[in-house]
Amino acid sequence: MSHDTFDSPDFESDPFDKQGDDTPPGGSVLPFKQRESVDPDAETRVDPDPDPIEDDDDNPPVPVDPPGRERPTWNESVRGEQRRAVLPSWLRSRDALREQARWVFDHYRHVFAFHAVRTPVYAGTLAVRSPLGAVRLVGRAFRWVGDADARPVRAEAIRRADANEYLKLAKHRDGKARLRGTILAAACLCASVLFTALVLAGPTWALLLTLAGIVAGLGFVGAPEDRPVIGPSVVKPQVQKLTSHFVLRALGALGIAEINKAMAKGWGGKAFVAPITRDGPGWRADVDLPYGVTAV
Repeated sequence: MSHDTFDSPDFESDPFDKQGDDTPPGGSVLPFKQRESVDPDAETRVDPDPDPIEDDDDNPPVPVDPPGRERPTWNESVRGEQRRAVLPSWLRSRDALREQARWVFDHYRHVFAFHAVRTPVYAGTLAVRSPLGAVRLVGRAFRWVGDADARPVRAEAIRRADANEYLKLAKHRDGKARLRGTILAAACLCASVLFTALVLAGPTWALLLTLAGIVAGLGFVGAPEDRPVIGPSVVKPQVQKLTSHFVLRALGALGIAEINKAMAKGWGGKAFVAPITRDGPGWRADVDLPYGVTAV
């Protein structure tokens, strides 16, 4: 068996050419041209004038999104406004006015009757609390004369060992104490003179009324802040303030999958289209539900 090797690169004979069957059977090696290697550092050639892509549709693109919010004209804005009534509804009708007057009369009649029945209880409570009120009043008067409000400032000067600052504060405090002490002594002297004159020359009813007023005033001063002497005659309905947190929590508790998905993506910050406001005895919240959710 013989093998013919062709080293010439210009050999272009057809290997499938069956002419010349005298060649003994066997294999032959044909020299194919090798592909030129690509240099990675070679500059890429760009066609400077590529053929543009032609579109068979000559119609220009049409915008589908509406433009931004247009400013309404003066006529449109005025016509869209809702006019408020010049007079309230209970003044535009005799029946409504009569009903309103009846309600006001019934309300204050109830208030008067409620407190009138409890007047003895109020009087006893004030009488019991009046000694404590007298003690508190005397203590407040002495603290006012001694300038107790500036005591922390003087204590800070002592802590910093600032003698000059402390002397200035002490001098200022002494001047205020003398002035306030004089005012308090004059007020007590005038009150004593008036009370003595009332006891000696005044009518009995005036003396009793003055004593009742003094006891009542001291009783109010001695009353604890969390237990007032006079309670309310009516109970107002307490409505908890509605906030966005409560609304979103209620929507999430419904178990609707689309709402839960939207809330997970931060939909809660864009849910409200208007501020939460009072609506009669309750509250009103306008919510823009996410896509795929319909309120029924």
